[in-house]
Amino acid sequence: MTIQLKSLLAASLLSIQLAGHAQPKVWEQHVRVSRQVGDVALSMNRGSSSTPRDFYALAENKKSRIRAEFQGACSELVAVNVLTLDSPSNLERFLAPQSGPDLPIHDVLQVMREALAEQCEQLQVVRITFRPFLPMQGAISYEGTLTKTGGWRLQDGRINTSYDNAYVFEIRARDASSAVGLNFKGSCEKEPTLLLGASPAGLKALSLEHYVDAVLAASPKYAKECPGVTRIRYAIDPMPGAVLCKKEGDCFLEASFGKEWVVDASQFKVEEKENNRPIRNVKDMAEVLAAGRFDIVEDYRPFFSFFVMSYFIAYAEHCESNIREPVRRQIKFKKQNGDSIGELNREDDFITIDMKVEKEYANVFDAHFGPGSRWQIIRGFSIATDPRHASSPMDGASAAVGSMLADMEQMREAIKGCTGDRVLTVQQNMVSFARSQPPVTGKYATEKKPKMKYPPTGPSAPAFTAAYLEKRERARHEEKQDSNPPSRLNATKDAASVPATPSQQDDSVPPASTSIGTVQPNAPAAASMPAPPGKDSTNDAKDRAAAMQELRRAHAHESSEALKEFQAKMKSATPQERRTLQLEFRQRQQERQQELQRRMLELSGR
Repeated sequence: MTIQLKSLLAASLLSIQLAGHAQPKVWEQHVRVSRQVGDVALSMNRGSSSTPRDFYALAENKKSRIRAEFQGACSELVAVNVLTLDSPSNLERFLAPQSGPDLPIHDVLQVMREALAEQCEQLQVVRITFRPFLPMQGAISYEGTLTKTGGWRLQDGRINTSYDNAYVFEIRARDASSAVGLNFKGSCEKEPTLLLGASPAGLKALSLEHYVDAVLAASPKYAKECPGVTRIRYAIDPMPGAVLCKKEGDCFLEASFGKEWVVDASQFKVEEKENNRPIRNVKDMAEVLAAGRFDIVEDYRPFFSFFVMSYFIAYAEHCESNIREPVRRQIKFKKQNGDSIGELNREDDFITIDMKVEKEYANVFDAHFGPGSRWQIIRGFSIATDPRHASSPMDGASAAVGSMLADMEQMREAIKGCTGDRVLTVQQNMVSFARSQPPVTGKYATEKKPKMKYPPTGPSAPAFTAAYLEKRERARHEEKQDSNPPSRLNATKDAASVPATPSQQDDSVPPASTSIGTVQPNAPAAASMPAPPGKDSTNDAKDRAAAMQELRRAHAHESSEALKEFQAKMKSATPQERRTLQLEFRQRQQERQQELQRRMLELSGR
């Protein structure tokens, strides 16, 4: 009898045993469930979100290096990611025929499917994707479908079912500056209309370009979850003050897919004045500073930091003899070298710049060097990744380098002469603005005016947005009522069969702490992690503090033991095995840390 067959029989026996008596659901508890089924280790724990029936499950076979992951809430249809740490050559052997029966995933998939059915009585369909754990392992991928009516047999491809609308997924996407974005939770629609929102911190600098950028980030993610979708409409809320609908009524951004995603913004018009961008480059900043117009500079603080940094670097290079009391500063650019799996194994000095700064102004340079560097990096990346350069990455890189060279040339022109009155006036006002001191005015004039302020004007599609938000609030209310399901210790079968969560919920305002498009699973930790005490105990401060201390102690002990085991394995491992061990060790450490953080939050009552 093969190992795979043994695992399948063990999983089947487990399902028979579980059917004999009701078990509390993992999403109703604050403990992690772990069990071994043949060669497959299964771990499940309650999810971190407030969504009813939300949980995380991981099934892993360390021998075959196959793992299956699920994160979400119970539904008739769920999606499972199956990942492999195997080598690309082995993946090609299994995936060449693109046939499910040939894949080395069936024992892991069987255990995961049994676990999902145990938690979700309404389960009818499981969609899977199978792909390498690391992008460098290749672009090989497989999609399959298991259905209850089909005896849970793996079928190739995304099979259409009557439960497809029950599939609920999440999308988080933002523009490059994180000013606007999409936080979507819902199911597939053939021609969806979504709502983009703005972060409160980004309202001041809001523009239509921010929304277009967010559309280009969100559309491929939606289409990945819903194959066949080639057109998506987006309402925006709020509209930048200078942006209006061309016609009365609702207006939308429309994304469509041909060879790539493109955005049609023709339903909008922009009524910005010519002077709405008074400072566009280094030359403009120098002109405004010479005139002492701090009211204009105020709207460009990140760029001002870049100007300060560039000014002192250029002055040290071209006007060093005019620095009376120099202090030394050293700027190092480092080159990072990694191995074949991306592990950083060496960091070398690439370029070192030794420069001098006037002692009186050294603190100004130091304060603005960091923010100025970050602004330069973000601006360069934004230029290099502009959608207009999507077909030619080299054009994007050339454009970024060209912009940097233009800045350098304009700064050389701004300090030309080194000791001229205009150069020194720019320098004095630059330092005064940095130190919140009054400017020198009246020496030099500028026709530039402060940036025009356009307060946000509400949604681009008021009728749609009102209906959309009402639907979202209704779904939230229903979800809140369902957020505390009864205990299953003595529950009947009818009480367990709670319908799936509402099909759509969209938090249009992206939270500041969330990364674009990223949903981190609430991954399980090692088996010896203690469970938090019951509700009565956590309400007691002393018991809670003792439990938290014990949790930290257990975490430290597990991490120490894991490190010892890792080091012992590394001593006798081949170079290829070392890379795999490093990857697995980092993943396990990250899972342990995530579990610790989740448990600490639970104990703290937050």
